[in-house]
Amino acid sequence: MSGTIIFETKNMLAMQTTEGIKKISKRSANKMRLILPSNACFIRGESLIGRPEDRVSNVRKVGFN
Repeated sequence: MSGTIIFETKNMLAMQTTEGIKKISKRSANKMRLILPSNACFIRGESLIGRPEDRVSNVRKVGFN
């Protein structure tokens, strides 16, 4: 399934697809590909569980050496 994420709750993503709006559980999403303007990345849906505003404070710091 492909589409644009239009809304997010603690446990669900709402996506606009060609067939209409679809709701997907974050827990059931094994592998998602996110396409960004400069590149693409893969992420597990379980890592997105939680309120979007609370995830900002849970970001791990990564050092570049």
